[in-house]
Amino acid sequence: LELLQEPWKMVDDISALGLRHVGFGIPTDLFGPLATAYIEVFGRYVADDLAVEAYRWSIGLISQMLVQTITEGSTIVMKAINVNSSRQLQKAVSCAPRGVRASWVLLVQVGSQSISPLGWSIESGSLNAAKAMLEDLLAIRADRERYYYGLEELFARHPDIVHMLCADAPSLVPTFLEGLVWRSRRTENGSRRVNYYVKPLLINIEGKFADALSDFVMLADPKIISQPVLDLCSNTLWNGIVRNEFIVSKIWFIISLFALMMGQAILTEWPSDYNIRCACLAFRIFTYLLTMCRLMLSHIRDIWLGYYRGDIAYFYGLPVPRYIKDIENFGGLVLGVMLICMCIYEPFFNCIGAADWPVETCENSHSSLFKYSVFAMCAVGIHWCLMVDLSVFSTGLSAFVLVCAQVGSEIGRFMAALLFLLLLFASSISVLEHDYPDMRDVSMTVVALFSITVKLYEDDYRDFQDDPILLCMVFAFVTASAILLLNLLIAQLNCSYVYIYANMVGFARLKRAEVIVEELKLTKPAKWTRFVGTLGLDFALELNEGDVGMAGGIQGNELQSAHVVTQDRILRYGGSCAQDMQWPEDGMDKEDEDEDKLQKMERIMKAALAKISGSERKKKKHKSGGSGIGNSGVSGSSGSSGGSEHSGETEDSDNKNASSVL
Repeated sequence: LELLQEPWKMVDDISALGLRHVGFGIPTDLFGPLATAYIEVFGRYVADDLAVEAYRWSIGLISQMLVQTITEGSTIVMKAINVNSSRQLQKAVSCAPRGVRASWVLLVQVGSQSISPLGWSIESGSLNAAKAMLEDLLAIRADRERYYYGLEELFARHPDIVHMLCADAPSLVPTFLEGLVWRSRRTENGSRRVNYYVKPLLINIEGKFADALSDFVMLADPKIISQPVLDLCSNTLWNGIVRNEFIVSKIWFIISLFALMMGQAILTEWPSDYNIRCACLAFRIFTYLLTMCRLMLSHIRDIWLGYYRGDIAYFYGLPVPRYIKDIENFGGLVLGVMLICMCIYEPFFNCIGAADWPVETCENSHSSLFKYSVFAMCAVGIHWCLMVDLSVFSTGLSAFVLVCAQVGSEIGRFMAALLFLLLLFASSISVLEHDYPDMRDVSMTVVALFSITVKLYEDDYRDFQDDPILLCMVFAFVTASAILLLNLLIAQLNCSYVYIYANMVGFARLKRAEVIVEELKLTKPAKWTRFVGTLGLDFALELNEGDVGMAGGIQGNELQSAHVVTQDRILRYGGSCAQDMQWPEDGMDKEDEDEDKLQKMERIMKAALAKISGSERKKKKHKSGGSGIGNSGVSGSSGSSGGSEHSGETEDSDNKNASSVL
């Protein structure tokens, strides 16, 4: 009924379904039997001939539309994708006119519906074909009039191509990034010119910051983020706009730490006169008003938005906003809570009304001074820990911090194992009858054994040598903790450090890229527009001297030894410049043809050898049978001779085929 009520909509839906069948490689020969089966099953349960005829008509019409859609959409490119053959895809694309070559791998349209061969190959897992399409799109070709580079067509068709690659085909990311770089063969003073075509990675269609760098951060691959293209993008954004924004965002944090230190650790050590007490009170009020209020308002807003938008995560079954999973955000929340507790137990506030106010010590503050000192200690420690975020200014320092954070998990496992040993031996020793005073109960024994482990125990083992069982227990603990666990910890740290050291610069760049993404979300559009204008992405870049190429990139230089460039990446062709002409065959196509010939000859030779070995087995079988019965032996020998003649003929024909291939 919908086919008659809304024919345009149904035709679009059927066309979309047909294009999906094109992607799956469904043959059109199956639609006839399928339609017949539908009609037969429907006719068994419906007695009305008119309804059966109407159903037959509708099924036949839908089948015809699907067959027509599949026929029109089954291009040679889609057929190559279905078999996941890069060589077949290269041959298919070589038939395309140079002006529309990119559209052959980006668009297959039937009516108002379309499908992307590149997108379908990535989605279906045909990565060989997808890699061949990426290489063809990002190849730079040139005739005597213009350059052909499919980067703009790629992002116009797939603005989310970076997200597609990072999510579904991470193995193709290096191929994609390498296609954005042009390196000159010519060197001058030990360096060569390099063009990085990174405009789509920096700017989206609307002129805003693109999501490409965010996708690479989510991929969290230190080797990928260290690629020259992404390194250039990160450094350009960091030096151009993010560094100043980051410094401004951290100034208040540095000032709040200064105020906290002055009010808690510096002025409190000075002589207690009236001016010093007033200054100390002023710094503490400044901390409560600036740091505490700012932190709590920010976290209350983020917590409300997290629950309102449903962006939550579960922590031991409890729903919490997802942003708290970040260690820096969690540390900021804990710091705000510590400052609130400090404000509640603030001695200056509790002593209001004292004769010599402002003072910290009075009758009302004696009971809360220790609690206040504990909260102040935690606040100062957390504040200093949050300052580690400033290490992103130096890649080396950031790498060292990340190494320390990564090996912390190994230390945590060691401490868990050591705690188990402490409880095990402390519980065992506490129930043993002995006269040693430092190991009377479990708690004292834990302290004593831990002191022995870290070489801080003051007594000597000869103090309890008169108790051999206790001495054996202590020696067993030392063997398990100081010898086994400590050496195992050293081995684990060594293995972890070797892995992290190989990628620590990549981890540092990954951390900086994460900061860049977070800061650019808060950047004003006007400032971003001014920054983009300074990059000159709309101007054509010069390739070699006097050769003006494509726009949309940033030019730089690299050391001659950084990469080996033996041939120019630009494929240049002479002849006609008409855009409806195909590109001439290049050397790569000839190499592929030669390789095809060699593979074909190899298959022929394998088939010939298989037939020869089969005939030899038949000979042996007939000879063994001829030893029993004479007639059968004669027939067997004749059969074997005939088989050998046949095998000789087969070998001659295969040799002829091989020579014709060569």
